[in-house]
Amino acid sequence: DWSIPAQLIYAGFCLIGLPVIVGGLWGVLQRVEGHVRLYFFYLLCSVLVNCGAMTYWLVFSDACDPDKDEAWLCGALRSSSYLLVTASVLLQAYVLWVIWSFCEDIHVGRNGWELWELLPSKDQLVKKWRYQQDGPTSDIIGFALSKLPGAYGTLHEEEPGFLG
Repeated sequence: DWSIPAQLIYAGFCLIGLPVIVGGLWGVLQRVEGHVRLYFFYLLCSVLVNCGAMTYWLVFSDACDPDKDEAWLCGALRSSSYLLVTASVLLQAYVLWVIWSFCEDIHVGRNGWELWELLPSKDQLVKKWRYQQDGPTSDIIGFALSKLPGAYGTLHEEEPGFLG
C-alpha cells in the first residue's frame, strides 16, 4: 500500500508529464530533437519508477495466500505474474529503444523519405522531391545533354567541336 505522500508525489510526476508528452508529440511532428529527447528522458524516469514498483510488488508481495489457495493455483499465479512483469519490462524497453532511435535519426539527419512514405498525402512530397532531383546536373548524361554554355563546347550540337 502506498502512503498518501507517495501517491501525491506520483500524481505530481504524472501531471508534469502532460506538457512533456504534448511537447514530445510536437517534436515528432516538427522533427525537433530537443523536445523528443526531453520526452525520452521523462519516459525513462517513468519506466524506472514503473519497473521499481513492479519489482517491489513481485518481491515483497505474494499473488496468492498459501493458507487458502491450492499449490497449483499459487504456482500458476506466481508464474503468470512473473510472465506479466517480464513482458511489461520488455515492452517498455522496446518503446524506449524506438524513441531513442528516432532521436538519433533526427540528430544525424536521416529523417528522410523512408519514414515519410507512410504519410497519406505522400504523392505531393515525392513529386516535389523528384523534381528537385531532375535538372541538368542530376547526373553525368543530363549534364552532357544540357544546352548550358561552358568550357567544353564540343558536347553541344550547334557548335562543331573536336569530334564533330
